[in-house]
Amino acid sequence: MADQLCGAKRIFRSVIPAFLLAVSVGQIYAFTNFSSEIANYIGEKQEHVQFAFSLGIFFLGMGAAFFGKIVEKNIKLSTVIGTVLFLSGLLVTSLGISMKSLILIYLGYGFLLGTGTGVIYISPVKTMMLWFPKNKAIAAAIPIISFGLGSTLSTILFHGFWGIRGFITYGVTNVFSVFALFYLVPMVIAAFLQNFASIEIVQHAFAGIRVCVCVLIIQAVIRLWKSSVVDVFTFALYLIILALSVCSWFLPVKIPTVALVISAGVAGLAAS
Repeated sequence: MADQLCGAKRIFRSVIPAFLLAVSVGQIYAFTNFSSEIANYIGEKQEHVQFAFSLGIFFLGMGAAFFGKIVEKNIKLSTVIGTVLFLSGLLVTSLGISMKSLILIYLGYGFLLGTGTGVIYISPVKTMMLWFPKNKAIAAAIPIISFGLGSTLSTILFHGFWGIRGFITYGVTNVFSVFALFYLVPMVIAAFLQNFASIEIVQHAFAGIRVCVCVLIIQAVIRLWKSSVVDVFTFALYLIILALSVCSWFLPVKIPTVALVISAGVAGLAAS
């Protein structure tokens, strides 16, 4: 029981906050996808607007270096500082676009957002390494993976995807303000979890959420089963894969899930 509580505490106080923070600040790498629209609106050359990204990367490193001591002493405080800088950078960038001021864009995206990203980036890495001292490589990799995912997410949010309306539909002058509102939510949740996840009532709340997620997963599996097991062959295939999966728990050598999936796919092709 104690191990389960410790595991849950690690997830809620390190893994989830690290993921949310890193996904949010990964937005900085998506600027290349926005620069042409910004340049066209403010009447500047794209390479001049693109320089804001270069500044952002420079101050990312500077922020990580100069705020490193704060991160070592107080991770929670550094998270708040980084969040304020990051969101302020988005708002100042939006103001710069509205005023067609390249200097304000440099200040917002280059200095403020870049510095905030640097502070936020090292905070989850430090937190993960403290909570997972025996798996430091994996602990450091999770924020990095989330960082890259954040860039992809930001691009999707900007342009839209699969019929989902992108933030650009609100106008190039407002898009970074919308980004600020959007990223405010996961960053506040991350800060909340870092500070209050150990409180008993919060743990009970997340236990309820986990139960709800389990129910939704079961419902999805039932719907998938109804749409997939449609005849005798698919029912027989279902029983065989289920038996192999269960037997795998007791065998000295585990049957990889990928092997079961591929085998089912090959059997389906052979029967078609």
